[in-house]
Amino acid sequence: DIDYNYQLNNFTAIIRPVDGKTDVVPKERNYKVRFRNTRKPSDVIVYIGEDKKDDIKSYVDGNDFVVEVNEINPAKQVSINCKGQDIEISADRIINDDIDSILVDLQINTYLKEDIAKIMFGKDTISHKRIAIRKLKKKGLSKEYIQLFLRLLEYISEF
Repeated sequence: DIDYNYQLNNFTAIIRPVDGKTDVVPKERNYKVRFRNTRKPSDVIVYIGEDKKDDIKSYVDGNDFVVEVNEINPAKQVSINCKGQDIEISADRIINDDIDSILVDLQINTYLKEDIAKIMFGKDTISHKRIAIRKLKKKGLSKEYIQLFLRLLEYISEF
């Protein structure tokens, strides 16, 4: 069993000890725990049973923070606690970063990129944003790019 306890900027994954017939389980296990949409915390504490484990590997992989703990007796509980300021990456931030990278890569005039950015990152409702994107046709934005940003707005509206 695995439990996950979450508080803002402080979360813990607990891997419970094997229950039942332990003779069919390997004597040691390696664990790789991935915390989705998480930056590198300032503090990572791992306990194996009651003992603190210092030889862990932790790193950032894309938008995830990963902790690897090796050679663990599966009959012991593993607790991984991560703490730090502003370590959660919100879905909005990930989507906005993706939209920004799309805008950077587009082969269109800079003024159109700026207009699109104002619309996509603005505070208007999705329906107002759709209208504003369609109006960019008059400024020379191609139909394929209009469709691209309309689809992105549909995707955003699901969050």
